[in-house]
Amino acid sequence: MSTLYISQYRLVEVAHVKPHYVYVVDIFHSGKKYSVEKRYSAFHSLHRELRAHYQTPVFPPKRVRNTQPKVLEQRRLGLEQYLQQMLKSAATRKKILSFFGLNLSQEQEDIYLTDDVSDEEIDELGKPVNHEPIFKHKQDTYLEIETNKFNDTLSASVLSVFYGDRL
Repeated sequence: MSTLYISQYRLVEVAHVKPHYVYVVDIFHSGKKYSVEKRYSAFHSLHRELRAHYQTPVFPPKRVRNTQPKVLEQRRLGLEQYLQQMLKSAATRKKILSFFGLNLSQEQEDIYLTDDVSDEEIDELGKPVNHEPIFKHKQDTYLEIETNKFNDTLSASVLSVFYGDRL
């Protein structure tokens, strides 16, 4: 299964080229990590191409007049969610991967067509969980406060040496 995240964006200022932002996309595909930088206009072109043939989710607006970090972060998050949804779709997965320069072999494509991600495999942050949990607590164990009870055996032993049964 392939996953992707937009890890950051950065302003590119090169002589004779209008300043623009590029987005760094980290793609995990076939056990390897790939990092690709793309301009927003490239993502917009991809969206127009996909929209002509497939049903697509909402795409974040191309024009952003405000370059405040909060606005740019919202745009990054919207673009990341769009790309993740398009990558999950069996119909558009191949086009998304080829957009980033990754191509599926026929064998991999057959595997992906039968591979579905359920809601249970996604954590609270929207990232996939690829393993079974080691420990599962209903709440943070460090926040549990119990009076007159010592869960820590070492602490209880030391205190019993100094204070005896007075606790």
